[in-house]
Amino acid sequence: VLTIGGIVIAIAGYFIYVIILEKIKEAATKAADERMEYSSALIFTQIGYEYWYDYSIRQTRDMNDLNQAINLTEIAYSRYAKNLDERKYERLICSIKNNLAYYYAARQSPNDRPIAKEFADYIEKRASKYPEDRAEWIDTVKFVRQQYP
Repeated sequence: VLTIGGIVIAIAGYFIYVIILEKIKEAATKAADERMEYSSALIFTQIGYEYWYDYSIRQTRDMNDLNQAINLTEIAYSRYAKNLDERKYERLICSIKNNLAYYYAARQSPNDRPIAKEFADYIEKRASKYPEDRAEWIDTVKFVRQQYP
């Protein structure tokens, strides 16, 4: 009886070990995927900003630079940031939406109007949570409203 009991306990222990190991692997994979999504969103946002910097600050006024800034930042948002937990990564999502809203307003395409306004409203509602970004985000909101009255 003791031998059979020991075998049952050993088998149950093994199955519990396997289940726990799988849960740990799933959690680790999910965390790695989330980190990759976050990092990719940051990278595409930064590269998009570099194109915006050339367009605006260096004043190339080359529409290709502006369009490339928009395309790369759209990739950051649609491919990566949309997959992130909004509560955990709200600041990054706000930054991406801020940049896109500003870029769209600078491009002044009538097709961009609804999304630029939507993103401006989004960041305006959250600006008070992030005092270090608030001034920049409010400038974007004002610029969007100026460009798309």
